[in-house]
Amino acid sequence: MKLFHSVLFSSGVIVAAISGTVACGGDKPEARSADPLPVETPPPADTNPTMQPATVPPADTTEPPPAGTNGAPGAMNSPAGAPSPQAPALAMTDAQIAAITNAANTGEIELAKLAQKKAKSPRVKKFAAMMIQHHTDAKQQQAKLLTKLKMKPEDTPKSEALVNEDKETMKALQGLGAGEFDSVYIAGQVDAHRKVLDTLDTQLIPSAKDTELKASLVEFRPKVEMHLNEAKAINQELSGTASPPAASNGGATTNGASAAVTK
Repeated sequence: MKLFHSVLFSSGVIVAAISGTVACGGDKPEARSADPLPVETPPPADTNPTMQPATVPPADTTEPPPAGTNGAPGAMNSPAGAPSPQAPALAMTDAQIAAITNAANTGEIELAKLAQKKAKSPRVKKFAAMMIQHHTDAKQQQAKLLTKLKMKPEDTPKSEALVNEDKETMKALQGLGAGEFDSVYIAGQVDAHRKVLDTLDTQLIPSAKDTELKASLVEFRPKVEMHLNEAKAINQELSGTASPPAASNGGATTNGASAAVTK
């Protein structure tokens, strides 16, 4: 018991002494709690703690290609929504051009002869007569030029296709009644002359090498354009939407269907 009391007494003195020191701001240092044990932070997910940090590649400083290009130097694409430009047509030889013009003139003459027989409209008949005159002249003048140049027309898939198209058109027109013929023939002339103008401008004239052949193509072009305008005017008249006819040079002369290319 004496030992218990001694221990209890001693504990009370120590507690009192510590309390008095804290309350009075004594010089004794404050009791410090033990430093917490370091906590090991686990490595981030999907990383290998034994690997060195990955080297970050330098930022790509290359400027993106300007809008409207496909990324290749100097290559430009068509603007958004615009149709892509067509590749330039392959150049033709003068003999190949002659085959196309000859086929076109022949086709126009034959279709116009049929129109003179079957057409009811006087204006359509007059148009057909002019087609025969213009394309016969063009065909004869080209024949003389080819003789002078000692050149023979060289058929190509394009000239052969033109001949076949004219045959199909002839067959279709022959099967029409008098009431249908005029409108179908003239509508075909409008479409044909549009194609001829485009062919002249984009293929035949640019490809011609001989100066006389090129000159004949250039000289005949205004006639083809006149034929187109006349065919359009007649087409409007037949459909009941005609405007007052404009004055023409020497009358309503026009030429047209698989229109040709030489004067």
